[in-house]
Amino acid sequence: MPVIDEKHSETYERYANALELAQRIRSGLEKPIASYRAPDPHEIRSHLGLSQSEFSTMLGVSLRTLQNWEQGRRLPTGPAAMLLRVANRHPEALLETHQSLPIF
Repeated sequence: MPVIDEKHSETYERYANALELAQRIRSGLEKPIASYRAPDPHEIRSHLGLSQSEFSTMLGVSLRTLQNWEQGRRLPTGPAAMLLRVANRHPEALLETHQSLPIF
């Protein structure tokens, strides 16, 4: 173990533990604590009664990206996955936000 001052030893220890856990998960010795999968974009869009073009515009993604998600070629990740989660739980928030955006 490298020499680390007291101020940074706790941070180093946490990173070392996280790296060890990641290696154990990757090798199959442990299972991930949790996994998250974004809600199905097609189900959300259908529930809202929107076309692919309308829904992709609301989400701020390209039509092609939405099509890839809906057809299972790609999975939404990061902020897009979180936005889909919000849209799934609170569709009115997505509709209200979209309607209040200025048109340029």
